[in-house]
Amino acid sequence: MLKETSIVQDWLTQSQQEGWQKGLQEGQKEGQKEGKLSLLQIILAQKLGAISPDLSSKLHQLSSEQLDRLGVALLNINSQQELQVWLSSGAAQESH
Repeated sequence: MLKETSIVQDWLTQSQQEGWQKGLQEGQKEGQKEGKLSLLQIILAQKLGAISPDLSSKLHQLSSEQLDRLGVALLNINSQQELQVWLSSGAAQESH
């Protein structure tokens, strides 16, 4: 019985550590995404003025990879209408 308790305790400890590591990794990824989003929002506001709530909502739905592509696309985006077009079409395209 004592041996079984030790095995269960070891398994629980290992499971807790694995869960903590996974949570930490997910938190880091989410933090990186939020950082990208924040920087892009600052750049967009400087370049295009106040961003409409609709566009802001769409920006929050982008993945980290899509935010990276938007950062590059911003070189050619000069209006909120162009941003809307990119979000409707460019965000869905995969990078090559």
